[in-house]
Amino acid sequence: MPWRSLEIPVEMPSMTIINIVKVLAANTSGHEVGEALPVQISIHSSLEWNVDETIYQQNSVGLVYDVAADPEDWLVTGRKKGEFLVSPSNPKECVVSLTLVALRPGRLFLPSIVISPIDPTTSCETQYTNAVQHIDVRPVTSKTTFHVSLHD
Repeated sequence: MPWRSLEIPVEMPSMTIINIVKVLAANTSGHEVGEALPVQISIHSSLEWNVDETIYQQNSVGLVYDVAADPEDWLVTGRKKGEFLVSPSNPKECVVSLTLVALRPGRLFLPSIVISPIDPTTSCETQYTNAVQHIDVRPVTSKTTFHVSLHD
């Protein structure tokens, strides 16, 4: 019996820019409430999936990143929002260093990063390599003892 084939035409959506985000914490365990946690955010943007030829005529495409942290979980210090450029001929990685301070004990998820294009006609998709990573935060365990003299 000869081989048979079936072709089903499917329309594939196209994205101008695909971003891959990785949030790297210096240490994911053994933190206390109020302790600083250095974090590095790495954003790699790709124009390889783009089917629009007009994007290649531009010198660069502007993107905006915004760190979205739960204000009940994290205090964020550093540059939480910023712009960066992606070039079709020279894709590069945007690296941002922040410091997180846990505000409560428990298993806290790392903040998410929202990336959007400056030009509203440009489409953008973001994928996270470690979206479910969490930090185990303990309550403060150190004690301080004060001696008050009642005698003059």
